[in-house]
Amino acid sequence: MNKSEFLDSLRAGLSQLPAAEREQNIAYYEELFSDMQEEGMSEEEAAAHLVDPEQIAREILAEQPLPLLVKSRVRPSGGWTALSVTLIVLGSPVWLPLLIALAAVLLSVLVVVWALILSVLAVALAAGVSAVALVLAAVFGYLNIPGYLMLGLVLICVGLCLLTGLLAAALCRAAVRGGKWLWREIKKLFIKKER
Repeated sequence: MNKSEFLDSLRAGLSQLPAAEREQNIAYYEELFSDMQEEGMSEEEAAAHLVDPEQIAREILAEQPLPLLVKSRVRPSGGWTALSVTLIVLGSPVWLPLLIALAAVLLSVLVVVWALILSVLAVALAAGVSAVALVLAAVFGYLNIPGYLMLGLVLICVGLCLLTGLLAAALCRAAVRGGKWLWREIKKLFIKKER
């Protein structure tokens, strides 16, 4: 693959972007080719050194803001016709409730996941407070139990606090990773596939 084939393939993959943004990315890769050729590489070697242009286009599109992708995906290439507007309006009793239901389901899943994380954090906090309360109660004489039993109860509370705290941190990391993955998958829906 030579320079012009590489850039044509990249341009085709970035066709969803506005012209100015697309040409800015193309200019960057033209400059990259020029730099590699100045270092003594041929066009074919420079193209082989770079990643596949389709993969580069996918990565560039994945970094774009979602509204830009939606705008370019939803807008018909020939403009809005009376028929397309009529079909959208007449179909709205079907697609609008489905869209609202999907958004409600996603929001409820999000709320349930974070409520679970907060409840695990509450258990960790309660166990930590219980350990401190047991020590203070023993020091001020509110509990008349043997020392070894007190030590066992405090160690159980501290252990429970640490374990649930670690569990909450792991759940939080997993929820954030899952949210990022879901966002990327939603963005992929709006990236046009080249035919």
